[in-house]
Formats: sequence, structure tokens, C-alpha cells
Amino acid sequence: MPRQSTSLDRATPEPIAEQTLLIVDQDGHTALSFRTPASALDISVASLQRRRTDLAGLLDLVTDHLAARLPEIEPGTAWATQRRHGSSPCTSC
Repeated sequence: MPRQSTSLDRATPEPIAEQTLLIVDQDGHTALSFRTPASALDISVASLQRRRTDLAGLLDLVTDHLAARLPEIEPGTAWATQRRHGSSPCTSC
């Protein structure tokens, strides 16, 4: 029976996106490389590169992760109307 690696659990899109976002948020985009999230997740750089082949793909993953947090807005509803009803993800809007 094949051995299940616990590092595979940490190499899924959700933890990768969360850790990458945390790194960019804390240290800025210049701190981002494949090594920084891989090290933080205790996975190999190769494991991370198998999931995303370049930094653009890694940033796409983070973008999708952030977009998934946005509220649904009904088609045809004006953005300003949605904001008045408290549906805006922007806390300063």
C-alpha cells in the first residue's frame, strides 16, 4: 500500500494561496519566490512547482482565492445599491 505523504495535504491550492498571500501581505511582493511559501508550508519547491509552474501561476492562484471571498452580487443590481445594503467587501467604502 502506498504511503500517504502529509506534505501533500499542505500542497493543496488553499494552503498554498493562503500562505502566499500572507507572505506578500507581510513582506511585500519582492519577498515572493517559490522557496518562501514552500518553506513556510514545509513542502519541497518541486511540490509547489508541480502545482504552479511559475510565479504568475502562483499569483493567479492567490487572485482566485481572493475572488472567492467576494460576495455574490445579483445580476442587474447597481454596485452603488449593493454597497448601501452592506454587501461591499471594502470596509472603508
